[in-house]
Amino acid sequence: MTLTYAEIAEIIKLIDASSCEEITLDLGEIKLSMRRKGDGGPSATTAAPTAAEESHEASMEPSPPTGPPAGDEDPPATGPSRTEASATADGMSEIRSPMVGTFYRAPSPTSPPFVEVGSEVDEDDPLCLIEVMKLYTTISAKGPGRVAEICAENGAMVGADEILFRIEPV
Repeated sequence: MTLTYAEIAEIIKLIDASSCEEITLDLGEIKLSMRRKGDGGPSATTAAPTAAEESHEASMEPSPPTGPPAGDEDPPATGPSRTEASATADGMSEIRSPMVGTFYRAPSPTSPPFVEVGSEVDEDDPLCLIEVMKLYTTISAKGPGRVAEICAENGAMVGADEILFRIEPV
């Protein structure tokens, strides 16, 4: 069993709205522990598989979004995105957000955007970043094409399954 970003975000919202100080969920392969740190909301989120899988532990310190990290280095990717690309009646493919988060067109505030309208892209070329609780997921092209439309505003919140890009085939 796995938890999606949306499910983890919903759990955090529920705990934040409650008076719980600590919670531990054991879902077989996944163990999720959260503890409130003062009045600032949950302080740490830990997810670890059981002994059946390799043990990986991740913890996050939530803070308000301030944009992508400054500097020349790219933010870390959180792994392959589960972005869906769907074809429309006019032959264009739509790149959709796999999660709720903040949409960023560039790897940092001082860097140029990954793509512009008219940019040609190949499979796995980065298009944007989605930030959720200081974790950045790179959204990539699903095949060759040309960016016909950028549907989200830089720095804006996007919903799960929201159209981010329309790509025309080349």
